[in-house]
Amino acid sequence: MHVATTLKAADAATLEGRLRAEQASIARLSGEVPVDTTMAQLRAARRAMYVENRVYGVMVPQVLDAIEASTIAAQVASLEANEASLEVSVAALAGQAAHGRAARADRSYVAETAKAAQLTAGAEVRVMAQVPANYPRDVRLFRTVSHHLLDGAVAVAHAAYDASLVGLAAGGGS
Repeated sequence: MHVATTLKAADAATLEGRLRAEQASIARLSGEVPVDTTMAQLRAARRAMYVENRVYGVMVPQVLDAIEASTIAAQVASLEANEASLEVSVAALAGQAAHGRAARADRSYVAETAKAAQLTAGAEVRVMAQVPANYPRDVRLFRTVSHHLLDGAVAVAHAAYDASLVGLAAGGGS
C-alpha cells in the first residue's frame, strides 16, 4: 500500500492496520457466505459486512481526507517558512513602482496561508478519530472536513500565486 509521504507515521500505521482488518474480515465473509446454510448465518454475515466493514462509508473518506489534510499541512508549513523571505523581497522594492503590487501580493499570501491553516487545522485528527461504528453519524463530519480541505487547497494555490507575483515584481521567476 502506498501512503502519502506527508502522512504522519502513526496515522499511516493506523490506516494500514484498519485496512488490513477490513480486508481480513471481508475475505473471511467471502469464504463463509457461499457455504452458509441458514438465514441466521446470512444475517450475521450481512450485519458484519454492513456494520463492521464500512469501507466506502468510513475507510475511503478517512484515508483520502487524512492524506489530503496531511499534504495541506505540509504545504502550509512550507508557505509559512517562506513568509520572511517574501517580506525581504517586498522591502527590497521600497521606492520602486512594483512595490505596491508586491506588498499587496505579500499581504494576500499571508492571509491565504493563514486561511489554509485555519480551514485545515485538526482535520487529520478529526477524521482519524472516526470508526465504522460511528457510521452514519460521521458522514456529516467527512463532508464538512472535505469541504474545508478543498477550500484549504484553494487557499494554498492562491498563496502560491501570490508568491509568484512577489517574485515577478522583484524581477525573478517566483
